[in-house]
Amino acid sequence: MHFHTTSFRGIGTITRRELDDRFPRKVRDVVPFRVRDYDITSFSTEVPVANLMQLGTAEDLFCRIALTDLSGKRKDLEHLQEATRRPALQSSLAIHREIGVGR
Repeated sequence: MHFHTTSFRGIGTITRRELDDRFPRKVRDVVPFRVRDYDITSFSTEVPVANLMQLGTAEDLFCRIALTDLSGKRKDLEHLQEATRRPALQSSLAIHREIGVGR
């Protein structure tokens, strides 16, 4: 699975070291980004999500559910609708509906 973490600006390099220390040889394709006041660390791993939630340097952890190229044309809507019908996204939306917003 592919994940993204957000960390405060300047902490992203430490997040990368923490991934390497906690999960040696289990994290791959690590790519750091900087967006405004945050560092984003993108990576792939099969480590269970519960283990990733223990990262001390990450503020947030996101899992990539779908990836769709957009062209800016009307056909993009069809591609997005198709992406929302994929099982991974549907199961995530079901959890969201069950928990509800603001709880």
